[in-house]
Amino acid sequence: MLFFGICTYKNIHNIQERSILKSNRIRQVNYQMALMLVLQSIKSSFASVPYAIFNTYMLITINRNKTLLHQAKENILSQIVYFLFWSNYTSFFVYMYSSTIFKDQWKKLMKKIFCCLYGKRQRQLHYQTQLKQMTVVQSMVKPN
Repeated sequence: MLFFGICTYKNIHNIQERSILKSNRIRQVNYQMALMLVLQSIKSSFASVPYAIFNTYMLITINRNKTLLHQAKENILSQIVYFLFWSNYTSFFVYMYSSTIFKDQWKKLMKKIFCCLYGKRQRQLHYQTQLKQMTVVQSMVKPN
C-alpha cells in the first residue's frame, strides 16, 4: 500500500509539473506572437504609407510635363518606395528563422494541410484504381 501511495504521489507531482510547463509554454507563445504582431504592424505602416503617398503624388502629377531630371528622380524614388513596400512580405521568413515556436507551428500546419490534401488525393486514386479493377473483373466474369 505504501508503494502505491508513493507512486501516486509522484505521479500527481509529475502531472502538476507538466501542467506548469504547458502554461509557461502557452504564455511564451502568446508573448512571442503578440510581439511579432506589434512589430509587423509597425513595419507595415512604415512600408505602406510612403507607397500610398507616392502613388497619390503620381496620380496627381500624371499629366504634367516633367524634365528628364525630374523623371529620373521620380523613378529612383519609386524604386525605393516599391522596395520598401514589397519588403513588407519578407517578415514571414524573418519569423520563420528567428522563432522556434513559430517554426514549429508552421511545420504542424503544413503537415496537416499536406496530409489532408495529399491523403485525400491518394484515397481518390486508390478508389479509382479499385473501381477500374472491379470493372475489369466484372467484364471478365460476365457471360456474353
